[in-house]
Amino acid sequence: MYDLKDAEETLASGKVAAVLHIEGCDCLEGKIENLETFYELGVRSASLTWNGENELASGCGASGGLKPFGKEVLSFLEKNHMIVDVSHLNDESFWDVMKVAKGPVISSHTCARALCNNERNVTEDMFRALMFSGGGVGINFYPLFLTGTKDADITDVLRHIDYFLNLSAGKGVALGSDFDGIEYTPKGLSGTEDLKNLEFLLEKEYGKMQAEMIMYKNMIDIINKISLGAR
Repeated sequence: MYDLKDAEETLASGKVAAVLHIEGCDCLEGKIENLETFYELGVRSASLTWNGENELASGCGASGGLKPFGKEVLSFLEKNHMIVDVSHLNDESFWDVMKVAKGPVISSHTCARALCNNERNVTEDMFRALMFSGGGVGINFYPLFLTGTKDADITDVLRHIDYFLNLSAGKGVALGSDFDGIEYTPKGLSGTEDLKNLEFLLEKEYGKMQAEMIMYKNMIDIINKISLGAR
């Protein structure tokens, strides 16, 4: 069974590396034993909620913060070198997680609230806290998070990438397309087959080395830190 530490070696061999993830932990039904089962089945990443409230915390569509069971799950994730993903949490739950987290935390599919004032996006302070933890963000391609409307194109993705890069000196910024969860996509990025378009523009804007960091190396770096239990 693969662990996070195997991801880089898998990619280096020319194969595709994937991490099994739970989006929202409602399926745990308030029992840590269920998370233990998912771990044994190979799950190595989890976000605590979707948009609503559950036994762990509150999502962006609800009020309230991190709950005792959420703290128990967070402790399990970190102890077992699993990815802690704060995507979908409301602001209160986000900051509660950041107060108790001991290692890297990510928001795997989000955008910059400074550029698009949506509650699913992260603020500058949130991003800095994620960076301080050793984690970072994956840029979401959902037009409502990019522009606030159904209309967006690939340059809007670049705007959000550039915003975070300017705060991080090139670290902690990755892709979090959300292709499997969004209703519509930006012009020029309709699916994975179009990622080459984004890579081309990133290379043109920042050079090949920085483009590779954004495309996958920054996230691999975060995964390596999580697998080692280090910031």
